[in-house]
Amino acid sequence: MLSKELMKTPAYKIMISLAICDILSVIVNSIVTGIFGYFGLTFCHFPMFVFICGAHGFGCWLGCSITCVTLAVCRISEMNPKLYLFWIFRGLPMKLVLGWFVVTVLYGTYFTKPVIFRIEFMSWFFDPGVGLKSDLYTNTYHTVNNIAQAFLTSTLYTVLCFSVYCKSSHNNHLNSTQLSYTQKMFCYQAATICMAHNVSSSVYVYMQFFYTPPWLIVAEQIGWQMCTGGVCLVYIVFNRTIRVSVKDMLGLRSWNNTVSLHAHSSASVL
Repeated sequence: MLSKELMKTPAYKIMISLAICDILSVIVNSIVTGIFGYFGLTFCHFPMFVFICGAHGFGCWLGCSITCVTLAVCRISEMNPKLYLFWIFRGLPMKLVLGWFVVTVLYGTYFTKPVIFRIEFMSWFFDPGVGLKSDLYTNTYHTVNNIAQAFLTSTLYTVLCFSVYCKSSHNNHLNSTQLSYTQKMFCYQAATICMAHNVSSSVYVYMQFFYTPPWLIVAEQIGWQMCTGGVCLVYIVFNRTIRVSVKDMLGLRSWNNTVSLHAHSSASVL
């Protein structure tokens, strides 16, 4: 998957950055959360470890946010060369973009307030629930980031879907059935990613300032997990190119070809 040819593609570099942030986020929002919930562990049991995990998880969330938005801009620049955005993803500017991803993650990890795990909700909050005023734990950067992400992802992926439709309509070498299938798969992929990000971003902002019922907190936690752990499944389901690459990496295509060849040979003998 890390071939030299693929790594020359700007979008692929951004996807690798997003994958790194997603994998690190899953460690916190799924694995650590599950272990804490199973054993009934709280902040009081391992305060330093919970603090580090919360800071790490929030930093990676910011990294996921900015890489997701940047990936959409990169795709739009590829679909619409007339917008003259492609220069951002070439040479030195591209290196600066990748560097900005790292700076964002480090800033969120070390220079903002972390989220703290609360066993009663099986989720992570800025307010640790120790009885002090919740205003002390408000993370303004998180609020701005999530609102901006919800707006930008919806807008950019809508533009991207429209661009795919317009470009596909002008491709005469594909028939209408192929165009329709490609458009549908791409729109399903974009809609699923946007829904997960928007639900998680919006609810987390709401949770900072207002009472949130337990079922909505659970929905938010699942949304966060979908944002980080579900994106790969979305790509595999709706993106044939990635699905084929995964099969090649796992050796499934060669195995299927061997089975098919053996079956064909057996049928010929009979």
